[in-house]
Amino acid sequence: MATRGGKAKLIYCGLSLGGLAAGFPFAWMLLASFMSRGESLRRALLPERVQWDNYIEAWQEADFGLYFENSLIIAVLQVSGTLLFSVMAAYPLARMQFRGRDVVFTGVLATLMIPEAVT
Repeated sequence: MATRGGKAKLIYCGLSLGGLAAGFPFAWMLLASFMSRGESLRRALLPERVQWDNYIEAWQEADFGLYFENSLIIAVLQVSGTLLFSVMAAYPLARMQFRGRDVVFTGVLATLMIPEAVT
């Protein structure tokens, strides 16, 4: 029993290290967004002084408001369309018996499993 617990601890330790290794670039990116350009070029780990101006500059000069609005519109339309299609397909598949029902169900599932980026 002790070896089983030791093995689990070793697995959790390895998974934790993998999670830290995967999350470190994202944490560094977030911290670098608060640094001045000089600090980020020196590859400092922590900012000496938090630079909120970076976010204000990006929002105003790069027109992030427009990008955010476009992303929001696309996301709402995509989710609404998927929900509408799913409801219209789910009701007859769940409540009605007809020839070819299993084929249609398999087709719907197959199309949902294909990532959108591939199509």
